[in-house]
Amino acid sequence: MALARRGELNWALSREIFTRREELGLSQKETASRAGMRYNVYQRLEYDERAMTVEQLAAIADALETTGDEIYKAAKGRVDRGEVPTFSERAAEKLDAAIGYRRK
Repeated sequence: MALARRGELNWALSREIFTRREELGLSQKETASRAGMRYNVYQRLEYDERAMTVEQLAAIADALETTGDEIYKAAKGRVDRGEVPTFSERAAEKLDAAIGYRRK
């Protein structure tokens, strides 16, 4: 098993919490409240602007009615399958989000 390049696992974790939140029909604010964290902290984690601590992952997992282990395994699977965009692709995605641009 190869080690993930820097940022890949963080990105995959953020995608997993986004996907799970969307499946449950929750807003970011609802999820943050359920996890007992400030909205802006949760938002930065979901947007992959900040690395997630184990404690934050556990709190978010509880809020999303799952376990940290399940989120981690799903994220690790994305990395192992090579489903992670390159650093420059992730940077472009963040820039697009910052300016409100949506690709079709």
